Amino acid sequence: MAVAILELGSTVSAAAPSSAAFIIGRAISGCGASGIVTGVFIAIAHSVPLHLRPIYNSTVGALECIASIVAPVIGGGFTIVILVFFFQDSKNQTIPKGSFVLKLKQLNFLHLFVFSISIVCLLLALEWGGATYSWSSGRIIGLLVVFGVTFTAFVALETLRRDNAVIPPSILSNKTMRLCVLYAFCASAAFNLSDYFVRPSVWIGWQIMYGVGMGLAIPQPWSASQTTLAAEDIPAGMTAIAFAISTGAALFISISQNIFTNLLRQGLSNIPDIDVDSITKQGATNLLKTVPATQTSQVIDVYNFAVTRTFWSCVAVVCLGLVAALGMDWNSVKTVSSGTGNDGEEEYNKRSQV
Repeated sequence: MAVAILELGSTVSAAAPSSAAFIIGRAISGCGASGIVTGVFIAIAHSVPLHLRPIYNSTVGALECIASIVAPVIGGGFTIVILVFFFQDSKNQTIPKGSFVLKLKQLNFLHLFVFSISIVCLLLALEWGGATYSWSSGRIIGLLVVFGVTFTAFVALETLRRDNAVIPPSILSNKTMRLCVLYAFCASAAFNLSDYFVRPSVWIGWQIMYGVGMGLAIPQPWSASQTTLAAEDIPAGMTAIAFAISTGAALFISISQNIFTNLLRQGLSNIPDIDVDSITKQGATNLLKTVPATQTSQVIDVYNFAVTRTFWSCVAVVCLGLVAALGMDWNSVKTVSSGTGNDGEEEYNKRSQV
């Protein structure tokens, strides 16, 4: 189901006639991608003992980063080969009972539809606000109003469904789980913000250090949450973390883009005889081609100011993520506490003996 949703979103994005349609397609793709990632971590939870899950979770994270680079070329082929020839069903996993129709109802399509409308409206408002349209324009105000109404409706629907919600309130009543979700949101926001704004010439430099830090940071909520959740709550917990990661990436790319665009336009407007609209549409590669030689240094200073100030939002979310990490319970993955999800121990031992 998650793969089908991802393919649907990719099709909508590929055929999108406008930026609004493209954002809608990406929102649909994000729902599908989150389902795939969540499914992988749930499978690990049912197949691998708790003390080995950090290794497997980190490996999945590393492969996900590699796949984001090579997937357009060879992605589908490897996926099909692994599923057909190497995938083994976990015998230890408890399969929920009920008809296929009942299981479809548990997917909460209405909740996801309402949230998709909400997040698309917010992303469009952040994309257009202050750049394409003024913040006081009817379009932006209308988008923000629709976002507020639909997000409130989403929260209400989630509250009414209780333990059958997309993110059950009982999961978020756990302090460590709440902090894991916040940490995942901040880590994803910082990772995608930096990746989006840094030019290729510095990827080999300081981003190696940044990549090592993010490689250590992003897998942590997947592992930490499983030391505090009961086995039956792990799928919902993984869903909550995937939800936070996808939302953090989408929101902060748009937020940082809005900060950058507005700062750039404000700075360029103070330079005489400069076509602000023309320069902002050029992008970094062709930035100086439309600027007179006498004003090149001024434009570069403005552009540099806008980029560096944009990174302060990255610093802010990293600091917030640090606070969340410090507040988590320090549970060991080597010792299994009563009630925590370690259903993968028996399954792993069986496979090791084969």
